[in-house]
Amino acid sequence: MTVFLTRPPEGAFPSDLGRWHHQDLRVVYTQAHPGDTNPGAAAMTVMESLGKRADVAGGRDGVHENLAWLPLWLRAHQVEWLVLADPNALRPNVLSTLLRVVSGSPVNLLLATRPTAPSDITAVLDGYSPTHVPWTRISRTLPKPPRTPGPVIEPPVQPPNSDWYRYRTDCRDLLPAEQHQALDRHYLDGLTATQHWLDTAAPDETSTSALLAHQVGRAHSLAEGLTRVRAAQAAFFGHGWHLRIHQTRLMQTLAAAADTRFTDTDWVSLRAYRPPHRSALVALHQAGIPLDDLMTLTVADVAAALDAGQIGPYPIAPAARPFLTAQLLQRVTEHATADDAYIPGAVRTPGDVINRAARDLGLLIGKHHASQNRHTQGFWQWRAGFSLARL
Repeated sequence: MTVFLTRPPEGAFPSDLGRWHHQDLRVVYTQAHPGDTNPGAAAMTVMESLGKRADVAGGRDGVHENLAWLPLWLRAHQVEWLVLADPNALRPNVLSTLLRVVSGSPVNLLLATRPTAPSDITAVLDGYSPTHVPWTRISRTLPKPPRTPGPVIEPPVQPPNSDWYRYRTDCRDLLPAEQHQALDRHYLDGLTATQHWLDTAAPDETSTSALLAHQVGRAHSLAEGLTRVRAAQAAFFGHGWHLRIHQTRLMQTLAAAADTRFTDTDWVSLRAYRPPHRSALVALHQAGIPLDDLMTLTVADVAAALDAGQIGPYPIAPAARPFLTAQLLQRVTEHATADDAYIPGAVRTPGDVINRAARDLGLLIGKHHASQNRHTQGFWQWRAGFSLARL
């Protein structure tokens, strides 16, 4: 790690460097908070600049784990520059520990202090030999941001947990107006399309499954897809049919049938997870690897896949590489050998992780898995995820 130090002139502020933050994380800007009274909290503030969130699964695990995960994510995302504004706001022991943790990655660290800083950090930087950079030369030091900005990630819309006959009303009453209007456009489009289809079709399980898969294929998020399914239920009822659904199972089945693929925005959303195994499992699942095979992968399998660009017949998307790399680095820190499991058996089952990611991030994730239990196969909830009956 190379440390650089700069100080803005009068009338400028360290926060002005926020415009240098890159969506591709080549340059990461973070603002130190005085409330970060321990190193784990300060590390979480940096990881939030990498896209990590505290309101998703694993987001509130022990703060000491942040110190282990931060250098992994800096390496995995290939961060070249980390810009820390107002480092003086941190206690000397907190800043010292944060610098030691960040030094575990090959990153350039730029500290931007205020002219009237409340404390001196000279003693903390002793041993790092910081290079002083004049404020006027920042533009020549940091890489320029891409001309095309990356996707802006908004919190996923959480649709109401309502049955079809209350769904549209509850969307109107419970969601912000902008979110309601966006979902209502999908509702009306799905309702009209299904009504026209029912005017001439004789629905059965096969044709209904194809119709629903087509509707979900036109959605870009779990909320939009579910809204189209709820609209289809209303249309079926109006034509004398009762369409019952098992929401989780059906949405997974339809997303798989529609062959949905992650967009750039979806991959950026996946940065929300702190524990590397969660995003790695989702990334492997998106490659098409069946759930039953995910836990059999070894460290050597994934290391070879990152070199070859595919695992067996399954290609690895370039956007998936940081997530697979982070988990690989995690296993290295755990002293795993090449033949050890890539995902330790102590974590949640892959199906649980995939289901939670769909809810946490609002993603349409198809589940490449069928129930092998003869008892559950007899229930419609575990087959297609819906049942159709004449009223």
